[in-house]
Amino acid sequence: MTQCILEIRDLTTRFETTQGVANALDHLSLEIYEGEVIGLVGESGSGKSMTGYSIMGLIEHPGAIVNGSILYRGQDLCALDKEQLRQLRGDRIAMIFQDPMMSLNPVLRIDTQLVETLKAHRGIDHRDAIRRATELLQAMGIPSPEARLRQYPHELSGGMRQRIAIAIALLLEPDLIIADEPTTALDVTIQAQIIHEFQTLIEARGTSVLWITHDLAVASTMADRLAIMYAGQIVERGPANEVLENPAHPYTEGLLRSIPSRNVRGKPLQQIPGSTPSLTHLPPGCPFAPRCERAASICATTPPSQRLSGSRSTQCHFPREVPS
Repeated sequence: MTQCILEIRDLTTRFETTQGVANALDHLSLEIYEGEVIGLVGESGSGKSMTGYSIMGLIEHPGAIVNGSILYRGQDLCALDKEQLRQLRGDRIAMIFQDPMMSLNPVLRIDTQLVETLKAHRGIDHRDAIRRATELLQAMGIPSPEARLRQYPHELSGGMRQRIAIAIALLLEPDLIIADEPTTALDVTIQAQIIHEFQTLIEARGTSVLWITHDLAVASTMADRLAIMYAGQIVERGPANEVLENPAHPYTEGLLRSIPSRNVRGKPLQQIPGSTPSLTHLPPGCPFAPRCERAASICATTPPSQRLSGSRSTQCHFPREVPS
């Protein structure tokens, strides 16, 4: 039986703002198993990136984790001090950020950034570190890796920088990688290349991945399971192919209707009306109700979590029936 590598239980991450208290994550629960890719999908502001930052221990004042636990192989990350988290980050759990210029040090050469990571966590000598870094850059489809190692981040293209950032995340062969929209800022051709190279490497290593994205089309190429987020909550989850073919929650349906496809060629896309609500002024009950075409008076109460077929579930008063 596949082992659960990360289990988030009833997690609430809260921010104090001038407008009031905002629950960026609201009693969130999620499991990730060994070798599994989870697609965490939702609009901007739904809490996707905050989930990654909470796992990595990157929540700073005025934010705080106020409830719940994050269990990595049974160890609660919320109970670790800064030094214990530092030893874990990059080594066992790594994160790839959306903008590589924010994660790469602009004043250090690429070889320095990769070598220092290996020295800090593995204690290997400089020559072996360079060899390991060169091999990984080559595996990421980077031409002339020896020359790239001697360059600074600003000398590389956006696609090349993102490949370097992914290589750094893979360098120590972590158990879990959190990929926070790592290809969003790239053109579709480079995006497809990087996704393919990334998939090849994680499959070879059996790495688990939390793939954070607003794009269901990208998630469909990556994920084994999908978790759909809205206003800090997961409103639907299940195997990727089942969720995409037969969505149960109206929000998932809305996301799918907004994706271009051959079936709607030449027709305007159907976007979800309205916008995501302010987390400091959420409507009572279901936060999606003001934008939902199936909303009724009962939606002013908290929707129950309903088990659907197999491992699927949704949080809705009026979920669409799915095949059993």
